[in-house]
Amino acid sequence: MGKWDEEKIINRIKQLHKELKRRPQKRDDGGLYIATRKFFGTWNNAMEKAGYKVKRTQKPVIPDKLTPELSYFIGLLITDGHLVENLKKRHYVLLLFTSYEDELKLILRLIKDLFSYKAYVRKKKDGWNKRFSYQIYINSKDLLYYFKNVIGLPSGAKSKIVRVPKIIFNTNKINLINFLRGVIDGDGNISSKKPVNISSGNDYFLNDLKNLFLKLNLGTSEIYKDVTAYILRLYQKDNLKIYNLFYKNAGLYYPRKKQTLEINTFKNDYKL
Repeated sequence: MGKWDEEKIINRIKQLHKELKRRPQKRDDGGLYIATRKFFGTWNNAMEKAGYKVKRTQKPVIPDKLTPELSYFIGLLITDGHLVENLKKRHYVLLLFTSYEDELKLILRLIKDLFSYKAYVRKKKDGWNKRFSYQIYINSKDLLYYFKNVIGLPSGAKSKIVRVPKIIFNTNKINLINFLRGVIDGDGNISSKKPVNISSGNDYFLNDLKNLFLKLNLGTSEIYKDVTAYILRLYQKDNLKIYNLFYKNAGLYYPRKKQTLEINTFKNDYKL
């Protein structure tokens, strides 16, 4: 096609669409692809100029230190998320889950603040209870390896092997409190009548949590197993201390967890 210019490139993209009866891809015309790089910088820039919607690749900011906000995120990720690493398909994803819209908004805001990244959300309907759930995706090899190699989280199925990262054991009290709040929000069971408890697929993880709670002078039950999981229970007599420590002045929390703990803690004094 003669000498390229921006107009000819855009026209060729549109013509190629008609010929192929689908959205053109850079592999469809090698000469066109080289021209887009020369005149527009990238194939996506040229596609955007031709009127197509383009999904931009994002490069998240990698944290350089542990903060209260990052500690809270790690608590959520270690309980209500996982790392997906597929070397063959070059698929590297951080994935988090929630069924509540206010929690979705909190997680998306936290991801944006921590990593300067706009996460992708997939909304799906759960068949058994007909409720919607949200799957939150961060597609980043660099960020996955940060959480795997620096923080120490496992990739893939983790329920039987996950442990509290060493970096959490060695951090300050504020970071520790935020991490544990993330764990409680993610896997904690808070009801209006029973003590706060945390469930997990392995007792080693719960034993790590038990030691962390002890560092904050919070006693726990012995770890026990029910039908499907291991359980660690905090003492109900410590509810006020738990509330004051983890939720009273917190900036990041799941509202339903905080509200239920308030009902449990203050009972008759709580006003709906």
